[in-house]
Amino acid sequence: MAPTAYLRLGGVILKGIMAKRTLKKWHKVVMVSCPFVAGLFPVTANFAILKMAEGRIFEQAASVPSNRVGLVLGTAPTIQGRKNLYFERRMLAAAELYRSGKVDRLLVSGDNGRKTYDEPTAMKERLVELGVPPSAVV
Repeated sequence: MAPTAYLRLGGVILKGIMAKRTLKKWHKVVMVSCPFVAGLFPVTANFAILKMAEGRIFEQAASVPSNRVGLVLGTAPTIQGRKNLYFERRMLAAAELYRSGKVDRLLVSGDNGRKTYDEPTAMKERLVELGVPPSAVV
């Protein structure tokens, strides 16, 4: 004889077939709602980030407020042996901010976890090629 299923909902105890049906119903609700909630999170997070960034994203160097230091976030100079356009555009934007007088120095940040890989040095070299003096790149 199979064991009897029990399910406690608040002060009510369901027994046997009623407990199994209720569990199946809740299983369906969870299985349907979890993907919906999981899909809703990135949309909500993206909306919140865009809202908080309003007025802080600039398309032109002239509209950027002046600062003593500009932080240049690291990225790989190449991807699978090809030039990384994110790296190139980031260096161009940083050099433009320096040349336009919007920042006095550029602080380069990136991965240098292996001896054979050094983003900050590659960034500094590219910025110097673009006309930023080495003394202005930290």
